[in-house]
Parts: sequence; structure tokens; C-alpha cells
Amino acid sequence: MAALQNMAAALQATVEALGQQMNNHNHEGNGGNRTQGLMTLATFLKVNPPKFKGTTNPTEADTWFQAMEHALQAQLVPEEQCVEFATYLLTREASHWWQGTRRLIQQGNDPITWDAFQEKFYKKYFPNSARTAKELELLQLK
Repeated sequence: MAALQNMAAALQATVEALGQQMNNHNHEGNGGNRTQGLMTLATFLKVNPPKFKGTTNPTEADTWFQAMEHALQAQLVPEEQCVEFATYLLTREASHWWQGTRRLIQQGNDPITWDAFQEKFYKKYFPNSARTAKELELLQLK
């Protein structure tokens, strides 16, 4: 039953996002420039994206990040809102880490890019040493 409710919520949020996209498309200027409308956090949360509390397991961190990217893309979240929505779902240790990291990397009022967030997230939760170990493990599989 819960799975059906989650699916219904995901479909509803997708319909709302597509409706918003269509509305934006219908309001294009004569020059053909289209500005993508913003999505509300409440609409995004209807698809029940996963939360991340922090972990020492790099595979769990990578799984969360991939799921978050998938949810953001499926809901057509504009690039400028991706970091805001993803970091809203950081809890406990991960939230504390992000508060400190954001202060270090944010320049004035400029938004933090998804690429910058991804770099910092993977540096913290899936460092190169762990990535190399996973690659070696994969290469040794027969």
C-alpha cells in the first residue's frame, strides 16, 4: 500500500512539474528565449527522495548521490535549485558537514553549483582512496 502511495505521489509531482514546464513553454518570448520556472521544495518532496545522514560506507554515499541525481532529473528540477533541494535532505552528521562546507565555498550570494557540491560530497564521503580500492576490487572480480 505504501509503495502505491509513493508511486501516486511521484506521478502527481511529475504531472505538476510537466505542467509547469508546459506553462513555461507557452510563455516563451518572441526571441525564443525560455526561462525555466522554479519548482517548489514541497512538490519535489512528494516523490519521497531519500535522506542522507552521513556514513563511513562510500557505497552508501554513492547510492544516495545517484538516487538524488535521478530524482532531481526525473522531476525536472532546474539546475539552480538542485543543491538547495539535495542539501535539504542531509540530516544529522551530513547536515553539520554541509553547513561548514557551504560557508567555506560560497562566494557572496552566488549559488553553489551542482558540480561543486558533487566534488565536495565525494571528497568527504567517497574519497579517492576508497574509489581506488573499489576499482581494484572490481578489477579482481572474475
